[in-house]
Amino acid sequence: DMLWEEEMVVVEYDGIVHLAEERRRSDAVRRNLLQDAGYLVIVFTARDLRHPEAMCATVMSALRRRPAR
Repeated sequence: DMLWEEEMVVVEYDGIVHLAEERRRSDAVRRNLLQDAGYLVIVFTARDLRHPEAMCATVMSALRRRPAR
C-alpha cells in the first residue's frame, strides 16, 4: 500500500488475503474512514498487476487532479 499525504491519495493492493469476509469488512470500514477524511482511495487487485502501465496511469491521473495541500 502507498500514501501520498500531500495529495491525499491512497493506493491499496487487495491480494488473496482480502477475500475473507472479516477482512473485507475491516477493509471497507478503513476505506470509508479514509474517504470521509478526504482521501482518494485507489484499489488494485492481482489482475491489475498484469497491466502496470495502466496502474501507473491511474495513480498519475489521480495525483494530477489532487494538488498538494
